[in-house]
Amino acid sequence: MITREKIEEIADSIRTTLGLTYPYDPEKATTLLNGTIKPISIDHKIDAAIKKNGEKGFIIYLNIDEPVLRKRFTVAHELGHLFLHMGYLNDKKKWDSISDDGFQDSAYFRMLDNYSQEENEANEFAASFLMPKTEFIEIAQQNLSHNQYSIKPIADYFNVSVSAAINRGKWLGIFAW
Repeated sequence: MITREKIEEIADSIRTTLGLTYPYDPEKATTLLNGTIKPISIDHKIDAAIKKNGEKGFIIYLNIDEPVLRKRFTVAHELGHLFLHMGYLNDKKKWDSISDDGFQDSAYFRMLDNYSQEENEANEFAASFLMPKTEFIEIAQQNLSHNQYSIKPIADYFNVSVSAAINRGKWLGIFAW
């Protein structure tokens, strides 16, 4: 299990290393990281899949039928799998051990015992990548009135869905469960 703090650290490091500034663009990050996004029309239950592509690359297959905000979160989620579970740029031994078809994140592989853990970690990575902790807290405070947060402006600021902003606030301990 990867701690929430470690996930936050990795997401921050990637944004900083790539020189990304607000608004944080996971598609730009993918390109800068030698990855490709391949839009495809796939089963409506699948948002995306990621595969290693050669020694230094990867492909994210992205469902073209998903809404824009969902696509942003989904690409960031797949980047989470890339760094947290595939070892890209941070665990050469793990990365080298994966064949081009060795790791896939798709609905077909989510029946494994580690589904919840890996998926939750990738979701936390996506949230951390798109909504950095310090910045999220600052924007949330700007949208606090009479002990109540106005979630929509927070979500709009980060260009994410309201549910993604709510979950991020809960994970950070700002919003009540």
